[in-house]
Amino acid sequence: MTDIRTLLTLGLMALTLGAAQAASYTWNERETDTTEAGRWQWRPFKGESINLAVIIDHGATLGQGGLIGYASQKPTSGGSYVGIRLNAAGAYEVVLDTGTGATTAATDIAARAGKTDVLTLSLRSTSGSSSSGPHIYDIVLGINGVTVATFEQATFDPLLYDTAWLQLGNGLDAYAGTGFTADVLYANDDNQPPVYTTDTGALYEDICDEVGIEPVPEPTALALIALGAAGLALRRRVA
Repeated sequence: MTDIRTLLTLGLMALTLGAAQAASYTWNERETDTTEAGRWQWRPFKGESINLAVIIDHGATLGQGGLIGYASQKPTSGGSYVGIRLNAAGAYEVVLDTGTGATTAATDIAARAGKTDVLTLSLRSTSGSSSSGPHIYDIVLGINGVTVATFEQATFDPLLYDTAWLQLGNGLDAYAGTGFTADVLYANDDNQPPVYTTDTGALYEDICDEVGIEPVPEPTALALIALGAAGLALRRRVA
């Protein structure tokens, strides 16, 4: 039986001081101005990694449901997944199901009606193949350049298979909203430099530069005022 050790830490949401250097990834566009949920099948096996970004222009009225995720290929009745959703109060939440049941953690970051938010998911496979496990991943989730969750050596059953947008994966918890659009970008191991990163601020700036939007708020500027603001750092180790 898998031994699961979980550490949930509440603390300050601090960002790295100083100017962040752009990662200069090669971004590939999966969907542009989409209002429908979608998925793209890409299995990250041992040593492979990917960055996924959902750039959502919220309408005047916020919706509710999954926005960015990575999921197993099981049907809608179950499966494992990790990602970010928007709750009924308009706040972003981190969701995780490694195959033993879903957990949710609030981020204290509110979606901005009529504004653009950038959600990111950086994932690296550290163990597992198409035919054998265990399937273990390092995962970092971010919102507008702020890291909201880090999962180190998280074991999933079965393996993660689908990138997903406007849902948690495979039709789970589809986003219900009106007057919004979303652009979907990805960079995988075919790109240089290596893709997986824990520097969410630099990744965010790189995406903003790629699509031509102004970082709001700018991660380096936010760092100066975030030192006294309460936030959430979610770190989970699954052995």
